Amino acid sequence: MVATVRCEEIAKEKVDLLTIDEDWRELEKAVQSGPVPGFGKELSIILDTYFSSYDMEVIYFEESVRTKKRQQMVTESLDLVYPAYQAMLGHLRSEALNRFKKELEEAVKNGEGFAFAVRHYTESCMEEFDQGCSDAKVEQANWDLSKSREKLKREIDAYAASVCATLLSEIKNKSETQLTEALGETVASLLESALPDTWPSIRKLLKNETEKAVLNFKSAIAGFEIDDETTYEMVESLKGYGEVL
Repeated sequence: MVATVRCEEIAKEKVDLLTIDEDWRELEKAVQSGPVPGFGKELSIILDTYFSSYDMEVIYFEESVRTKKRQQMVTESLDLVYPAYQAMLGHLRSEALNRFKKELEEAVKNGEGFAFAVRHYTESCMEEFDQGCSDAKVEQANWDLSKSREKLKREIDAYAASVCATLLSEIKNKSETQLTEALGETVASLLESALPDTWPSIRKLLKNETEKAVLNFKSAIAGFEIDDETTYEMVESLKGYGEVL
C-alpha cells in the first residue's frame, strides 16, 4: 500500500512539474507559430528528464507497483505533449503541400509533362514530409504517422486533380477557339461566292481543319497520360464541336 501511494505521488509530481517546465512551455509556444527544427530531440530530452527522475526516486519500491505507476505517468505526459506534436505535423504537411504546389506550377510553366511532374514532385514532397517526421519523432512515444501521411497524400492528389482539370479545360477551349477561327472566315467567304462546289468545299475544309485540331489537341494532352477511353471521348467532343459550327 505504501509503495502504491508513494509511487503515485511521485508520478503525479513529475507530470505536474512537466506541465510548468520552462523549456517545455517555450517549445509548446514555438511550435504554434511554425515548425521547430529538432523538435523531437528537444522534447525527448525534456520527457527523459522527468521519467529518469521518477525511476531514481522509486527504485527501492516494488517493481510491479513502480512499473504500473510509471506507465500511467508516461501516458499522462505523452497526452500532455501530443497536441504540440500534432501541430508540428500540421506544419510539416503545409510545407510539403505548398512546395508541391509551387514546383508543379513551375513544371507547368516550363512545359514539363504534367503526369510525370505530378509523380516526381509527389514523391519528393512525401520524402520531405517523412524526413521532417523523423526529425519530430519523440523517442518515448510510438505515435502512428499513417493518418497524417495519408492526409497529405490526399491533399496533394486533390490539388493535382484540380490543376489537371483546369489545364485540360483550357486546352479544350483553346482548341475550339482555334477551330472556330480557322473555319470562320473561310466558310463565310465560300458562302458569299455561292459556287456550285461550295458545300463540298466546306465539308472538305471542315474535315481538314478538324483533323488538324485533333492532332494538335492530342499533342497538347500527351503529357497528361490520359487513358484511351477518356482521350477518345475528348477527341469526339472536339470533332462534334467542329460539326456544329
